[in-house]
Amino acid sequence: MTKDSEPDVVVQVGAEGGALTLYRRASPAGGEEFFTELNQVALYEMMEDDGDPMPGEPVARGRGVATLEEGLALLDGSPEWVLLYPVEVDPELAPRVLAAVEARLERLGLDEEQKRRKLDQWRHLCAR
Repeated sequence: MTKDSEPDVVVQVGAEGGALTLYRRASPAGGEEFFTELNQVALYEMMEDDGDPMPGEPVARGRGVATLEEGLALLDGSPEWVLLYPVEVDPELAPRVLAAVEARLERLGLDEEQKRRKLDQWRHLCAR
């Protein structure tokens, strides 16, 4: 990753109407910076087609933080992000992302079958 490069996807989850993504990029001060992006373009377009446009911007970026753990905490602004459909995980960071997912699923108090199904999705993606 170079300072001028596009940010790398760390983890992306999707739902009907959009996606929530945690990115990693080189920070201006050196090192890495993590930030979130909430992309609701499809939802905005659906609402507009229904004649009920949504306020605000269809793509919103969050503030940058210095560590992966702080970045994952930014996702917790949507506490059930781990229940959304996992789309992409950076292979280098997959073990740490999976550990974070497991901890968050425990806190949600799902029954064992629900937790197993969701963990299976995440494990499959993280094993790629």
